[in-house]
Amino acid sequence: SSDVCSSDLSYLRVDFLNPAPGTGARLSFGAVANRTYTLQAAERLPSGTGPWSNLVHFLALPTNRMETLLDSASSTQRFYRVVTPRQ
Repeated sequence: SSDVCSSDLSYLRVDFLNPAPGTGARLSFGAVANRTYTLQAAERLPSGTGPWSNLVHFLALPTNRMETLLDSASSTQRFYRVVTPRQ
């Protein structure tokens, strides 16, 4: 049997970006138990800390899970990042 530690499950990466014509973009990421997250977006790739906008905050939950969001305001080009803890 192999053990998986929580750090193996902890990654901040958008796993799925599926442009849905007329409805925006669907984004999903793996969230680790007991951590808060914020999904942020920018219209252009910022330099340094740049102009990132908070789209949604995700509360800490007692289990690992996939979080998903439909960004209906998605433009033809938008950049995303996931940060923890919540900002």
